[in-house]
Amino acid sequence: MALTVGNIKQVLGGAGNKNIAICDVDFDSSYPTGGESFAPSLFGWDSFDIVMAMPRLGYVFDYDYSGELLLAYWADNDAGADGALVEVTDQEDISAIVDAKVLVIGA
Repeated sequence: MALTVGNIKQVLGGAGNKNIAICDVDFDSSYPTGGESFAPSLFGWDSFDIVMAMPRLGYVFDYDYSGELLLAYWADNDAGADGALVEVTDQEDISAIVDAKVLVIGA
């Protein structure tokens, strides 16, 4: 499966020659290591300049611009053996993360 993108609100050409969109992202029951596909083509665009996802249910998100992937991280509090945040493990069920707000700017 893949994440679901919905409730897209777009302003085309709203920032000079750039487009702006806000959407809701729902994750699924099998998160893949390295992130979920989140490409500009989902919006009918060619590229993203900025992708900002708001934290949700204790998870934070990052965007891999070269791979066009949305990554999910969580705090692993096991006495400091790991870094501050670790990526969600392969095939982890994070389907409870729904309506995560994402702001994108691109063309």
